[in-house]
Amino acid sequence: MTFWPGLAVAQDRIVERMWQLDPSGQLTVEEAASGRWQAAPAILSLGYRPDTLWMRLKVRVTHPGETLVLRTRPSYLDHIRVYLPDPQHPGRWQTRDTGDTLPFATRDRASAALAVVWEAPQSGDHVLYMRVRTSSTLMLHVQALDSRAAQFQDARLDRVMMFHLSIMLCMGLWTWLDYTLSRHVVNLWFIAAQFNAVVFALSLQGYMAALLPDAWSVAGNEFTSVSVCLSTMLSLGFYRAALMGNQPSAASRHAVTLVMLWFPVQLALMWLGETRWAVYSNALAALLLALPLLIWMVSTSRRDGLLTRRAWWVACGAYALLTAYAMLPVLGWRGADDANLQTSLYFGLSSAMLMLAVLVTHSRRARAASREDRLRLSLLTQRLTLEQQQRADQQQFLDMLGHELKTPLMTIRLASNALRRGTAGSDDGKVLQRIARIEASVEAMNQVLERVMEANRLGDSSLPISEQGFAIGALLESVHDAMAEPDRLHRHGDTMLQVRTDPDLLRVIVGNLLDNACKYSPPESPVSVAVQSDARSWRLTVRNQVGPTGAPDPDRVFRKYHRAEEAKGLPGAGLGLWLGHNLAQHLGGSLEVRTVKDHVEFSLCLPLTASP
Repeated sequence: MTFWPGLAVAQDRIVERMWQLDPSGQLTVEEAASGRWQAAPAILSLGYRPDTLWMRLKVRVTHPGETLVLRTRPSYLDHIRVYLPDPQHPGRWQTRDTGDTLPFATRDRASAALAVVWEAPQSGDHVLYMRVRTSSTLMLHVQALDSRAAQFQDARLDRVMMFHLSIMLCMGLWTWLDYTLSRHVVNLWFIAAQFNAVVFALSLQGYMAALLPDAWSVAGNEFTSVSVCLSTMLSLGFYRAALMGNQPSAASRHAVTLVMLWFPVQLALMWLGETRWAVYSNALAALLLALPLLIWMVSTSRRDGLLTRRAWWVACGAYALLTAYAMLPVLGWRGADDANLQTSLYFGLSSAMLMLAVLVTHSRRARAASREDRLRLSLLTQRLTLEQQQRADQQQFLDMLGHELKTPLMTIRLASNALRRGTAGSDDGKVLQRIARIEASVEAMNQVLERVMEANRLGDSSLPISEQGFAIGALLESVHDAMAEPDRLHRHGDTMLQVRTDPDLLRVIVGNLLDNACKYSPPESPVSVAVQSDARSWRLTVRNQVGPTGAPDPDRVFRKYHRAEEAKGLPGAGLGLWLGHNLAQHLGGSLEVRTVKDHVEFSLCLPLTASP
């Protein structure tokens, strides 16, 4: 015995099946009996037709009085009338009715499958006729079974339905739990599709008729058609939402939206009584529009999203196989098999598992990304805590350093005043000039220190800028006089250039560059300073030979506290270039470094007349 209900046909008493179509729908059984009949396969699939279908069945009865069940699937056929020989009046017929539009309580058998119970009057072969009308696809499979075999088939169908519903329920619960964690809209689309798939399966397999009141029997038939059309719209909505992370083209997304908007049109057709056209257009849309649109969205995706583009192509292939297998027989474009009678189970479960595979893959990637985000957040939190501690230590250090520097600066200022008083009346201009430069340097250092301490007290990373117009040559002269090795400095270019910026901050930058050049170049080697300008900016370039410590690393040289391994024995804290780089940006310019053959060049570029 096989898992799918109805596959075992050894007990089927039908020995011959014939069919014909009645376009008018007005033929009597006598007129149909004299018509042109064609041999029918075990499962007849004619697609969406407005014609009435007539079947002629030859049933073999093994003993008189045997009770047989004419079991018909699928269960969504609207109306079936069976013509049975009247044993009391030879040549006449008894009729029995069943179908999806008839109340469940009026049926011969309390079964999800459509069934008519017939007690055969005598043994031998008997000819029966069946008239089938439906607003859906004309797919038909009839069996003549004894009561025990029919009951076994019904029980097996019940077990398969329970298994199907259990799987769908488990998938729905998992998706809801995943939604509570991820809050991704694609989960909601899947839950909606799952709920509709359950309704779809209950309707097409005939269980909805038993659940609805008898007065709703006709409405239940329309309910089945609505769930059929809704399944395509929800599938498109799911895949559209799932592919949004892959950034498909806007045209493909709009095309999918337009197809989804066909669902209200289908509802209007049902309301107007054109149910066949509604479900027929749905089958065409599922096969000829949904799949090409999905391929279009995947092919125009610009990056990986919930799934990689390669994984989406695999999903497209699986979706294409499932859709073609389910829809071709429904449209009458190929013969049907027993699995097609269980389309709501087979196709619904397979589609749900394909969607679930997409969600599981996304969930795994989302959890991995979440773990990475938590780790990154933890690292950022630790780094922030460390930076806050370092900043607190730095503020404390600057406060202490400011107070400590105030004392020697005051001592230098007092000594300078004493020298000036001691040389009062002297005509030695060089001495007086040097005293003036000492006083100017002390005053400049004192102003920078005051601003650093002020910014530190305010908790601000920026310093106030005091712009002044001056000649760059005068500033170079003052820096030159303060150098430990002034004879090594050679000035070039437009040193008389008039600039407008903060002279004290610029003096700190240039002083650090010259001190760095002298410290890391070969002893007694020349250090050059060149000044150039254009219409908008000016550039000061400090150039020196590469010393024993080697060329600086351009990616690390401006980092705070960075020092090359070869420079660890030289004095310094790794703050000079970092400070110069930040002050240059603060003044609206930049500080860059490059190595040209065996020389190192630091270039300071600032606006010519204005700060940012």
